[in-house]
Formats: sequence, structure tokens, C-alpha cells
Amino acid sequence: MHLNNNDYITIGNKKNSLLNIIWFHGYGSNNWSFETTLKIVNMRLNDNGYIVIPNAPCIEGKNSWYPLPTRNLEGELVEDHNGLIKSVEDVDSFIESLSLDN
Repeated sequence: MHLNNNDYITIGNKKNSLLNIIWFHGYGSNNWSFETTLKIVNMRLNDNGYIVIPNAPCIEGKNSWYPLPTRNLEGELVEDHNGLIKSVEDVDSFIESLSLDN
């Protein structure tokens, strides 16, 4: 899985923010589902927030931050541990790319 670092929405002014929020949507949803709500949240914060809403990669036709478990021939759940580790690395890399320390 590869997180597309160019597919995200920002709300607020990064340079003047007092608070940074990174909002990760749920499985099958997308970043636009929360854009209006998070604009209202920032308004309630007196526009002091900087909010980033990334879009999850598309996996098998659904947006997902990590690979979902599958079932083997015996019907047991099987986790893609390597895929989970890669997902964490991708999210960490995305967060670092935002340079929120400045």
C-alpha cells in the first residue's frame, strides 16, 4: 500500500495555528466526508486550528489505511502483518512530510 501524499485536504493556517489535528477517516469513507464538519470544528476553535484530512489508499475498491484480514481455507482469520507494518510506516512518513513542528 502507498499513501498518496498529495491527496489531502487542509483547513486553517498552518503557520498561525495553536493546534494541529490530523483526521483519519474510517474504512470505505474518504476525506471529503469530514471536510464540512471539520471546518465547523475549526470555526469553534476560533480558526486557531490547522486540520489535515488525508485520503486513505484504495485497496480492492475501498479506501483503507491498512490491509484487512482475510480467511484461509479453514476459515481462520489471517492478518497481513507485513502489510500492517508498511501501513504504519506510510502513515508515519505522511505525518513527517507535513512538517508540523515549524
